[in-house]
Amino acid sequence: FKGNKYLYFGIITGCLGLELKTFYSGLNNIHEHTLLSDHLFYDCYGFTESELKKILSHFEIPSEEENKIKKDYDGYSCGYGNRIIKNLYNPYSIMKFISNNKK
Repeated sequence: FKGNKYLYFGIITGCLGLELKTFYSGLNNIHEHTLLSDHLFYDCYGFTESELKKILSHFEIPSEEENKIKKDYDGYSCGYGNRIIKNLYNPYSIMKFISNNKK
């Protein structure tokens, strides 16, 4: 991300910890957040059902497809303490579904 004058900050997502966090790597200002213990961003890790409905409507995907999406792509929850958000949809999976089903 360094050296890109058009990028204010970047977000790297993944499921493995980064091992390049050294002073000399250029990747030394890392803040890790997880789905299960993040008290700041626990509500930002996927699309909620209401957001999904808006997205499908925007891309003119028939509402009948929502059941297929729920069956195929629904499945994770995240939160912190007693604040749990259930039935989040993976943004990559939803965008891929839209790309494959847009008429």
